[in-house]
Amino acid sequence: MCTRYMTHKGVALLQMRNIPVNSLSVDLRRSLLENVQRARKEKMEALVIFGEGKGFSAGAEFAEFARRKHLESPMLREIVDVLEDSAIPVVAGIHGYCLGGALALALGCHYRIADRSAKIGFPEVNIGLIPGSGATQRLPRIVGPEMALDLCISGENVPVQEAFESKLVDKILLHDLSKLISAQDSDLAANFAVQELTDFALEKAADGADALKKRNMRYLSHEDIPGDTSDDFWLDYHAKHIEGAKFRYRAQRGTKAPAAAFRAVQVACKVPSFDTGLQMEKRAFDELAAD
Repeated sequence: MCTRYMTHKGVALLQMRNIPVNSLSVDLRRSLLENVQRARKEKMEALVIFGEGKGFSAGAEFAEFARRKHLESPMLREIVDVLEDSAIPVVAGIHGYCLGGALALALGCHYRIADRSAKIGFPEVNIGLIPGSGATQRLPRIVGPEMALDLCISGENVPVQEAFESKLVDKILLHDLSKLISAQDSDLAANFAVQELTDFALEKAADGADALKKRNMRYLSHEDIPGDTSDDFWLDYHAKHIEGAKFRYRAQRGTKAPAAAFRAVQVACKVPSFDTGLQMEKRAFDELAAD
């Protein structure tokens, strides 16, 4: 199995185990979905997803793209939808790298908590792609358009403190999550990282269904997106970071991906239909992947 399933105090602890970087291979995706469904069947109060080894996950397994295995069910976007629609709180416990598709997965969780080692970002632009699996639509609904654009277009990681201040991360953990990685089932009750994770998850479970629905980005109107979404903002940002940076992009990775990421985030902030934004993002991603 590519995931390890544990329980503590009525919380399912689901560890991704695809060393060395927990890439989101089809086998891991299948195992992940099976155990998410197991938590539901066993009537757990909450679910926490975290990673083994050096981080949460480094994202997609790009070797699968050539064999089209990234399109095998369950696709990442299917899992993200299942997590977001879960009737119990789903928490992403992040340590180390949480990049690309892994961050898309974390955005599908209702809450994200991280320790100080977390490296969070969307590096897809560096290989001529945009974030997928709904990331360009969910991210601005959480952090606003400016930070969403910066993350999607720069390819750089966001510092943990900034992620917390922007509400991308809901809590910075006191304890090192790597301590949880080697925890045995019999040691869970004595593990400080486990206690912190489960206490947070149970606290959110106690908030009830209404609070959970507010964390589902499908139900957040584009009109409620935080930050400046005025026409002046879009014009200014495009002039500075898309048109004004074409030479730099051309030298490093071309101009298509940054411009496509800009349009996808803009759709999230301007178009009422969440599903329309998802379709636009998928079309743009597929076109870039085919180049």
